Amino acid sequence: QARRMEAGFGAIARSRLPAIAAIDGWCIGAGIEMIAACDLRLASRRARFALREVKVGIVSDLGGIARLPYLVGEGWTRQLALTGEEIDADTAQRMGLVTQLCPDAEALLGAARSLASRIAANPPMVVAAIKRTMSERIEAQVQTGNRAAAIQNGMLLQSEDFAEAVRAFME
Repeated sequence: QARRMEAGFGAIARSRLPAIAAIDGWCIGAGIEMIAACDLRLASRRARFALREVKVGIVSDLGGIARLPYLVGEGWTRQLALTGEEIDADTAQRMGLVTQLCPDAEALLGAARSLASRIAANPPMVVAAIKRTMSERIEAQVQTGNRAAAIQNGMLLQSEDFAEAVRAFME
């Protein structure tokens, strides 16, 4: 399952078409990893974000902690990954995770469609080349990070720390 999700998020990042994420509500764990693979991220004011993997005893391994430093910086990535704490939409915009906040879901959808239209009005081959150029500069590091996380998770899943984290999470 994790490999298929990782491959899917990689396909988003490698696609020649720009991907726009519109977040309304909770974006947790794999949700953040998916939006990190997108080119642009918009959110409603009610959006909330968290990398909760640390709370369940595993390392985020779907590309999120490998891509996030390029989006929000090393410090914010480490804070999200090491604490598992949530952030609100204003903080997500301040840190650069989202580029635009909208008051509600309806405005969010309109803003995402407008952004997509503005991008689509540009020459398609140039848009694809920009996306490819920007994505290729980090893809090797993302793959390296994903392999390291998978190795760590292989060890962690056999540990008492993991069993305790799962018990605590379920409670």
